[in-house]
Amino acid sequence: KSELKALQMQINPHFLYNTLSAGWQLALAEQDETTAEFLEKLAEFIRYVLKPTNRFVPISEELDCASKYIWLLKLRFAERYRFVIQVDERSLPYETPALVLQPLIENAITHGLHDLEQGGTVTISVSLDEMTRQILLAVADTGKGMKKEDIEEAMKAAKLDETSEHSGIGLFNVIRRVTLSTAGKGRVSIESTEGQGSKVIIYIPMELHG
Repeated sequence: KSELKALQMQINPHFLYNTLSAGWQLALAEQDETTAEFLEKLAEFIRYVLKPTNRFVPISEELDCASKYIWLLKLRFAERYRFVIQVDERSLPYETPALVLQPLIENAITHGLHDLEQGGTVTISVSLDEMTRQILLAVADTGKGMKKEDIEEAMKAAKLDETSEHSGIGLFNVIRRVTLSTAGKGRVSIESTEGQGSKVIIYIPMELHG
């Protein structure tokens, strides 16, 4: 039964990706450029997500995935949220665990900004710290912030002996994967004040595979 369930989990997302690709071709044939672009970006995003999450990718690829996700969010929410991307281009060739930015952006929208009547801003930034030889990937929002106990609960993910279930799966999962995939060399910090937004920072060593 478990093997069958595993196979079904593999089949369904791939079926979805292939169906979206077919829809993209149909939209192109009918010269519906907006729908075609939507289906193309969604299919490419799903293809990126379907690959093993324990892989490493260039930061340029991770940012490309984040950009596609933001495009899809704008299609859904129109101008309700503002997105700002700030990137030190020297960081682009360096590697990061895959799929760490998108869950943080989703978390910012779902938990940080969702209840705000006037929208809010999500800032995605990538910078280099030459002093500590680290790359900093950060997602900040101008939302409601996090309670101290929620931050402490999320940071339990960095403890390798922690096995209990947690809420806020996206954030917990990112912290967990950064810790495990880098053998503890990478880390995540959370800066937040209730009512004044949150900032999640991922620290990745430049010499990750050295």
